[in-house]
Amino acid sequence: MKEIRAYTKVDAGTACIGNAWLERSWSFFLGNTIGLIQKAGPVEWCRNKAPEFRLEMGAESLGIMELGYTQWSEEYMPEGVALLMDQDNEQWIFSKKTVVFHGCAGVLHGCKLYNLTGGQAAVDRVAMDILLLPETSMCSECQERHVAIQFGNQGLLVGVDENGYVEFSEAEGPRYAVVSDGPRVLEPGAAWVLPDMYIVPFSGELDQAWAAHGLFMKAVQAMKARQAEQRIAEMAALKEIERSHVNGTNN
Repeated sequence: MKEIRAYTKVDAGTACIGNAWLERSWSFFLGNTIGLIQKAGPVEWCRNKAPEFRLEMGAESLGIMELGYTQWSEEYMPEGVALLMDQDNEQWIFSKKTVVFHGCAGVLHGCKLYNLTGGQAAVDRVAMDILLLPETSMCSECQERHVAIQFGNQGLLVGVDENGYVEFSEAEGPRYAVVSDGPRVLEPGAAWVLPDMYIVPFSGELDQAWAAHGLFMKAVQAMKARQAEQRIAEMAALKEIERSHVNGTNN
C-alpha cells in the first residue's frame, strides 16, 4: 500500500515537507526553495534556487539576502503537518507557514509580514512565493487568481485567495510569482496577513487539476473549521477558569 501520510524533516542543510504526491524543500540557512518534486513522473519543478519572495517598499526591495536570518519549526495536526519559516532582520519578519495533508495532494502556504521598524511603514507589494520553472514548461490556463502549468503529462495548479493574483512569465525562462499589492500601511509591531495560496499537482488534462483542487479545498475547509471550533473551546475554558477564580475570591 502506498504511504500517504504527510511528513516534515529539518536537518543541518535542508528543511522539507511532503506527502505521497509532492515534496517541497528549502535551504536550511538561506530559506530559498531548492526543490519541488511532483512524485508522479517524477518532475522536478524548481529549475534553479528560487528567489522565494520579494518585498517592495518605495525604492527599497528586500528578498532573502536582505532579511537573512532564517528560523524553522514544525507542527503536527490531525489532518497533516506544517512547516514554519521565519525570515527576519532588525526591521521586518516575513513568515511562511506551509501545510500538507495526509490524504490529498496539494500544499497550502500562509504568509505574514511583521513591521519591526519602530514606526509606520508603507508596503507597496509582496511577492510571497516565486519559483523558477523547467525551461519547457508552459502555462495552459492563465487567470488572475490561478495558473495551470504543465510539463509533459504532469502539471501544477497555482492559485491564491481574494486580494492576491498569480503572475506567469517567460521573459527569462518560465516562472510564477504569487503577489498581493498594497499600499498597506503597517503600524509598529503590526502584521499584514497575506492571502492564502496553494499549489496542487495533477496528471493528465486540465479537468484533473480541478478535481484535485476540489479535494484539496475540502481538506483546507475541514482544517479551518476544526481550528475555529478549537479556538471557541479554548476561549470557553478560559472564561470558566476566570469565573472560578472570581467565585473563589468572593468566597
